Amino acid sequence: MLIPGVFVPDAPLALGSRIEWQNDNGTPYLIGTVIECLQKHKLAVELSDRSWSRPTRPGEVVWAFTLTPHSSGTRLDYRLGDLAIDADAKDWLATFEAADEPARLAKVIEEAFR
Repeated sequence: MLIPGVFVPDAPLALGSRIEWQNDNGTPYLIGTVIECLQKHKLAVELSDRSWSRPTRPGEVVWAFTLTPHSSGTRLDYRLGDLAIDADAKDWLATFEAADEPARLAKVIEEAFR
């Protein structure tokens, strides 16, 4: 996501941690709750947006990253759950594809391990 999330409260990442993506006024519009956190291996966050027509069901919209050893380094597996709940899902997908987020994430990770 182009806007970084804010941990609430400002504490180390852990199971149950809350992440908020805020608008210019500091109001959260997207809220994530960490549902899986295996340090240096996996992070899964359940997402809920205030603009969605109803609350999400458990596991409905999950944003997950998994790192696994690979012969040439480390593999990053990125998953974003079903966004059918979001009326703007097609626009988000087009924006995501245009931003090439997986390549941007790979670059951040490569730079972190230099």
